[in-house]
Amino acid sequence: MTTDRIRMWIDCDPGVDDAEAIMIALSQPNVDVLGISCVNGNANVDQCCRNTLRVLKAYGREEIPVFRGSTTSLLDAGDCAPDFGDEDGLGDVPDVIIPDMSLLKSEHAVNALVKAVNQHPGEISLVALGPLTNVAMAVRMDADFRKKVKDLTVMGGNINSRGNITVCGEFNFAMDPEAACIVLNSMECPILILTTDICEEHPLTQSWMEERLNVETDKTKFVSAIIGIQFKYFENIYGLGKDNPYISWDSSTMVARLCKDAIVESVQHYATVELHGQLTRGQMVVDWYGKLNKHKNVNIIKKLNIDIVKEMLIQSIK
Repeated sequence: MTTDRIRMWIDCDPGVDDAEAIMIALSQPNVDVLGISCVNGNANVDQCCRNTLRVLKAYGREEIPVFRGSTTSLLDAGDCAPDFGDEDGLGDVPDVIIPDMSLLKSEHAVNALVKAVNQHPGEISLVALGPLTNVAMAVRMDADFRKKVKDLTVMGGNINSRGNITVCGEFNFAMDPEAACIVLNSMECPILILTTDICEEHPLTQSWMEERLNVETDKTKFVSAIIGIQFKYFENIYGLGKDNPYISWDSSTMVARLCKDAIVESVQHYATVELHGQLTRGQMVVDWYGKLNKHKNVNIIKKLNIDIVKEMLIQSIK
């Protein structure tokens, strides 16, 4: 596991697994989280800001600035909407942590992100865990943004054309296909992608997640409260059972960025996003055989070391 200092900016839409991804980043002594920008996704952007502040309060890190970002997709097309069984994105347990909303910064998230990257050119690792609207807006706002980011890690897309929100579209990309297309085709820094279908090939289990929370701390109380909605989500898919697969999309993505050893196999290809297909809008399209003769713009994770994911999830609540 690398001990090099990492200056990180997190763009997210918490979300239980976003919350756990943030906690993983905060648990690593070599990571400096410079800011967190929120985007419309798992919940509306105002609720996502509230959820982020709840995570930071649970972790005792309220000094990290939180910014409100995009309220809709770039085109406000309304292609799809989340349906995870709760309304607030964190399991509808608002009384567990009541955040101080006065801590929310007044500056727009895109302005804050662009400013941070210009203050630290070539130094910021950007981790995008939600729809890519804020990042795409930053690309359009500042022509040099695309080359001033050190590296970009994205949770999103799919490589097997199996959608989890539309027939062929993964949630983050399908929520704003134009934004995802702009980001993949514009950013000039290294792009690491962990797709939903690869996450699904590396599941945890409900019993492991519960066992991990057996030690009672303020952090485990918070995670135990919010994680119940995830168990219900997977029970609706797989039925009742402690050995049900538990997919940790954003947590796995954060681990992949923080620990190179967590990536067992990856491949570099050109990838873009379909914008016009009647059934395939929002699908990530990978040029596996180089037929488009384009620069290989993404590094796609194919295999993860799930033991390292588990280790860092445990560290995050100690």
